[in-house]
Amino acid sequence: MTIYYLDSSAIVKRYVDEPGSSWVRQICDTVDTESGEKVNYITIGEIAVTEVASAFAILVRRDLISKRSGEHAYEKFIGEFKDEYGLITVTSDLLLS
Repeated sequence: MTIYYLDSSAIVKRYVDEPGSSWVRQICDTVDTESGEKVNYITIGEIAVTEVASAFAILVRRDLISKRSGEHAYEKFIGEFKDEYGLITVTSDLLLS
């Protein structure tokens, strides 16, 4: 199993079509053909929850996605949050190591 850390900009690509979305979705959604289990473990920082919500709101405000699409993307992210992502606390020690 490969472990990936996704920042908020990468997480947004999973829920909104942008350059790089296919790559992020492939990393997040690839399953082992025999076991059916995910082959990658996706980690995100605690702050990503707030940053992703903000990113969706910015995309709506800039008319890059519809309000409905932004709401749907956020709801899907929150719905998948506990099962799809490992949550890590990003501390200054972690950043400097």
